[in-house]
Amino acid sequence: MLGLFVLLLSTTEGRALPPCPGEYNKNTWTNCVGAKTYTIGDKYVGEWKNGEFHGKGTLSLTNGGKYIGGFEKGRLHGAAAITFPNGDKYIGQLRFNQIFGHGTYKYGIGGRVVLGITENGNFPYEWEVAERIRNFVKKFR
Repeated sequence: MLGLFVLLLSTTEGRALPPCPGEYNKNTWTNCVGAKTYTIGDKYVGEWKNGEFHGKGTLSLTNGGKYIGGFEKGRLHGAAAITFPNGDKYIGQLRFNQIFGHGTYKYGIGGRVVLGITENGNFPYEWEVAERIRNFVKKFR
């Protein structure tokens, strides 16, 4: 898991992208870094490609949820850390908005920790974790 933390905290050294030009524009925000705040108050700060979240970024939701990690074509993808509004946390890998690979889920109440490998099998409460991630994704769409 230490490697995942290092990956999440690493910079994009060697491939620094320029700032996105002006206000958000799907046609011009590509291969750049920018911030967009949505009308409901959710905010994305990070890399863009073809007007979509793509690369590394942070998505902060008005309900207190937060996602730090990778995106691909507007979807949660790669190494990530998600903090849910109730204090629960998921640190692990995602593949196109779904849990995949190694992950750790820590429940906010009582601090119960569930470790899992989801690539070729299940871990306890996987369905519950998957449902919470699906709901998180719905919130910002």
